Amino acid sequence: MRHYAILSKLTQEGRKTVKDLPETIEQIDKALEASGEVKILMQFALLGPYDFLTIIQAEDNKVILRTAMEIESGGIMDTMTVPAIPVEDYVAEFKKQSKND
Repeated sequence: MRHYAILSKLTQEGRKTVKDLPETIEQIDKALEASGEVKILMQFALLGPYDFLTIIQAEDNKVILRTAMEIESGGIMDTMTVPAIPVEDYVAEFKKQSKND
């Protein structure tokens, strides 16, 4: 499974929805996990240009594309999704590369 970071920003409609029904965030999470294609590892509310950071696992980029579209299709959030590489894997790759040089 690959890791991804999703940075989410509430739309104007989303801010009103979350203010009136804050449990909407948890409902979105449950719906995403119910697909069986992603696992939410951690989620944070943020202060700044983005409202949420969600760390998830998914099989591949196609799954994460569908996940992002599912989140955005509700009209309450815009997202930016990036692959996240565990630091251990990152370091190991450079160690492996150094040995081959």
